[in-house]
Amino acid sequence: MSEGLTAADPKARWLEGPADDATLAELVETDVDLVALPLHGARADVHEWVAERAGADDESFSATLRTLDATRGLGLTRAVWTLLTRSNARVLAEMPSLLKAHRIALWILEVPEPTSTPWTQLVPRFGLSIPSALAAMERARKLGIEARIRGAPRCVLGRFSDRALPSPTRSFASVCGGCPARAHCPGVAPTYLERFGPRELRPSPALSPPPSALFSRLNPDPEGST
Repeated sequence: MSEGLTAADPKARWLEGPADDATLAELVETDVDLVALPLHGARADVHEWVAERAGADDESFSATLRTLDATRGLGLTRAVWTLLTRSNARVLAEMPSLLKAHRIALWILEVPEPTSTPWTQLVPRFGLSIPSALAAMERARKLGIEARIRGAPRCVLGRFSDRALPSPTRSFASVCGGCPARAHCPGVAPTYLERFGPRELRPSPALSPPPSALFSRLNPDPEGST
């Protein structure tokens, strides 16, 4: 998700993984006050398995936690983003307590776009992953963490569609043609539709989710997202 992304706000920064001392020093020198860091599970085996398959240069769980501590020590506001995959969907409930312990302000759950063969094998059906994601997000919210989801079609979020974040537009099935929510929906990856079909999709009420002040600063494509 974060590779090559540039935040809308010059004082916000996407980190692709754990930060070394030079990167931390650069954050201080450039007056950055908000960073987003990948963390895909509350345990080393979960995080590192996902990070490795996402192509991370450094998938170390312990190094990621050290970066969270270091950026906290610098007084930075921190966001964490988590790829939603087959391997971590069932254990997302472990995440909110860890995020709370590290005083994370924003948790972004990202539905990845399966653009290569490995991802088409790893991306779960919405019906298997979204309920677990929404339950974990609700637990995080009760702990005082802003929890939002990105890349999911509005209809699969149900009454939690107000937790959606702006996402790049993907593709739409024929059933999406007259959907009132389409203007604010990212749709579905073509490869997802090819593998699973459109049976999980249905017209949904029109709703413009409330903006996230923190994500608005991080959003790399404020003009091209829905």
